[in-house]
Amino acid sequence: MQLSNRIKNKVADWALNSLYRMNVQTADCYAFNLYYNDKGKIDFDGGWDWTNDIIDKKAEFLFILKTKEFITL
Repeated sequence: MQLSNRIKNKVADWALNSLYRMNVQTADCYAFNLYYNDKGKIDFDGGWDWTNDIIDKKAEFLFILKTKEFITL
């Protein structure tokens, strides 16, 4: 699966603006995976993380909060 512009926009909006972001203020990235949801559309699932010691070892992608860039792991 590839990152479409729709998914990139959804991930960026969630990672930067979610209320849950307050719980991990020191995180510098959002680690996530893509999957097909029950409607057959590509969606994402992940959590805030730290680039110097990634907690989610199975994540396929990172969204860097400061630079707003996407990285494939």
